[in-house]
Amino acid sequence: AARGWLDLMLRTAKKEEVKWDVIFFNNGLHDLDNNNTQGIQTYTDNMNAITAVLKESTDNLLYGMTTPQQALYKNGNSMVEDLNAAAQEIMESHGVPTFDLYQRVVDYCGPVPYVDCDICAASPCDFHYTYPGSAWIGTIIEQAILSVLPPKATE
Repeated sequence: AARGWLDLMLRTAKKEEVKWDVIFFNNGLHDLDNNNTQGIQTYTDNMNAITAVLKESTDNLLYGMTTPQQALYKNGNSMVEDLNAAAQEIMESHGVPTFDLYQRVVDYCGPVPYVDCDICAASPCDFHYTYPGSAWIGTIIEQAILSVLPPKATE
């Protein structure tokens, strides 16, 4: 199932196939309703399939862990943490470097569950961030991408 829509998304606007310099991806925020073993297995199966397809399109595949989801965590649902643990194992099995966006937020806002943090877009915090907060979180993505790209030629 992942093959069809990913093949389309990995093409240019003119629908041409391309080998990308780098792909940084994240997946899991919409898989949070299943706090059970079956949900983790479905996620694992999907992530293995998605990762295999993406690896065909780049030599530099990078994965970002999902940031905390406060409302679920406060209600005893540790699905973000469970999916991040599964993603770490999956990416290791595929040789894909991971970048911990979850820990980046925790390092700034404090241990989960925190209530408010100045990078959160809502009070109490959920999983949306202010523009400056998103930009700050995004610096780890920028660093990850730059770490695998060749340096720019100086003129």
